[in-house]
Amino acid sequence: METQNPLVKKIIEVLAPYLGDNMAWASIKMFTKEKKISLDEISSRHLPALAAKIEPGLRIFVGQVKAEALTSEIANLGKQ
Repeated sequence: METQNPLVKKIIEVLAPYLGDNMAWASIKMFTKEKKISLDEISSRHLPALAAKIEPGLRIFVGQVKAEALTSEIANLGKQ
């Protein structure tokens, strides 16, 4: 998958080392499908909800502490 959205690219950079590229993309696509938005429409206002949506799944792969750290990082990407 490809997008020109820099936030999506940053999210993938955060998630891919822990989930792999395919799962990272799938996590974001699940969110966009639920919100009925495109990858290019994701903005900083979506990041807290995206982070909250993917945290339960992340916990399975990386544990609670790391999942919380990763979702916090994602939620704050738009503030950087």
